[in-house]
Amino acid sequence: MQIYHIPWIYTPVRTVLAIWHQLTKTEITELTKGSVMMRERSRVEDTIYAMQKAGPGSLQVISDFDMTLTRFAHKGKRLPTTHNILNNRLLINEDSTKKMKELLNTYYPIEIDPSLSLAEKLPYMVTWWTEVHELLIQQRIRKDMLARVVRESSAMLREGYRVFFDCLAEHRVPLLIFSAGVGDVLEEVIRQNDVFHPNLHIISNYMDFDHTGVLQAFKGQLIHSYNKRDVTLSHATALRELHGRPNVLLLGDSLGDLNMADGVSEAQNILTVGFLNDQVEERKESYINSFDIVLLKDETMDIPNVILRHIVSPEMEWPLCSGGSCMNAALGEPPSHSYYWIHLNDLQRAVTCAHTFLQRNPEDQEMLQLMEEYKSEYDLNGFLVDHEERFYEPSFVSGVKLFNSGNYNSSIEHLEEALRLYLQEYDLCQAECEGIGHFSSDRDFYALLADVYIDTLKCKIQCEENLMPNVGGYFVENFVPTIYHYLQYAYYKLNDGRRAVPCAYSYFLFQPEDPVMKHNLLYYKAYSPQWGLQSQHLTPRTEALRYYNQTVTQKLMLTLVGKYLEMNDEDFRGPEENGLLSSESPDAEFEGVGDYEESIFANWRQMKGKGDAGKADI
Repeated sequence: MQIYHIPWIYTPVRTVLAIWHQLTKTEITELTKGSVMMRERSRVEDTIYAMQKAGPGSLQVISDFDMTLTRFAHKGKRLPTTHNILNNRLLINEDSTKKMKELLNTYYPIEIDPSLSLAEKLPYMVTWWTEVHELLIQQRIRKDMLARVVRESSAMLREGYRVFFDCLAEHRVPLLIFSAGVGDVLEEVIRQNDVFHPNLHIISNYMDFDHTGVLQAFKGQLIHSYNKRDVTLSHATALRELHGRPNVLLLGDSLGDLNMADGVSEAQNILTVGFLNDQVEERKESYINSFDIVLLKDETMDIPNVILRHIVSPEMEWPLCSGGSCMNAALGEPPSHSYYWIHLNDLQRAVTCAHTFLQRNPEDQEMLQLMEEYKSEYDLNGFLVDHEERFYEPSFVSGVKLFNSGNYNSSIEHLEEALRLYLQEYDLCQAECEGIGHFSSDRDFYALLADVYIDTLKCKIQCEENLMPNVGGYFVENFVPTIYHYLQYAYYKLNDGRRAVPCAYSYFLFQPEDPVMKHNLLYYKAYSPQWGLQSQHLTPRTEALRYYNQTVTQKLMLTLVGKYLEMNDEDFRGPEENGLLSSESPDAEFEGVGDYEESIFANWRQMKGKGDAGKADI
């Protein structure tokens, strides 16, 4: 296995001019991705700022479902809509399957044709939806079969969906799903993904079953891609919970979705996000002219999640409980900001700041007593929000709990999501470090560049520590290898050796002296034929190797720079480079009582690997 160490002179550092530009610029970094298109970037950021200032109590989210909350394609294969999920031999016959495909091939090109106006498309959409519904009614579909066909389908919610649904539920932000699909199927998809929360409202085409559970009709007004404005106006008075929420985040994949917010009374700020999934070049111009943000072939919820994070973030609205002030809480400094808000008779801000402080300092008696006083006097339901919680922390905690309960399938889903979100945040942190240098015009140019490089390097090394998750007052060190440790065993328990082994090698990359994992790897090699393993499986995962090279190389470079510039910066040295400069074993700090596995897994249930003294349950 080749581990690359890149000479520091080739490490990319922006020019002085670019650094100055970065220092004087305020932006939402994630919106600079190549897949994100905006007509007026400044207006988008101003709208997000206004929504953030108003807070989550003024926000509602209105979203389409098919191809908006669900993926359009996966690994090059088109995924089904809620109507197409019903195209299953358990529900409809071969002749109806053929007719549904013919209708799709006839009317879908019309639906997405940029040369036709909405008025021209309207009659075709009515015909399409009506004929499909008539076909489904003729098949006498049974209600008790819906859960099975959803489970057997390839339909998938977009990557990051759990963060999206859970964030809205946590902050009590209503989510109105406005779909031209089949409401019964839509609900089942959401339920099977465990994100059907009380804040959810759905307007869709619902099936009408008779007393025996057989489909006999569709309820109410027909909803298709281009009549959502008429439907939303007719439902406006019924959705009382949405009243008094003048800020709207609207998500859709069709120009017809832009009218979904027309029923919002006294709207103040509406931010529209359009997923452009198909025929991108042909339709890009019309989408950019219509939506505030256009996402080109983006199968994730990353951008909506970033927008939500900025809106519900306290960074601008609650300056005394954000940034450095809440970081002081993490460092154990007196939580004066909680007292500040209680003196101003602002219970919500006082409680959330106190709760945030206790997540990092669970043994602080003064704050525990204060929180008990809050609980005895007030109903704190909905106020206990951790404003320093990272996006990946809930997924990690859920994954560990599911792992410990033996639900390995769901555990893997949460842990993989936690890993993906963490690495995404890590990359953003690395990018933000590129513009942190300070300089003056009277400095020598090369000395200036050296200083900027060193500052950038220090900042990048600090990312790993700054992003370390905190769970119940305990910081989870070595977070990335910890996730790989859980994943390798979970995949093993599911007899998926081809996924388990790369996770084992990924963990071993960071902890090469771990005796349990050494034994595991020997076991996997010995039984390679039984597991169907090839040489490509006996290596770390790509993102693990990249993360390892990045973190180790940066620390090594800072050590070398310190050596040549006679710096004394030991605070930024990690175990890897100290091992390189020390005569003792690089893993000495993990030996003896309180070694690595005990310190990492003491507060979690330590996993039994193949090297443990138990029988392998294959």
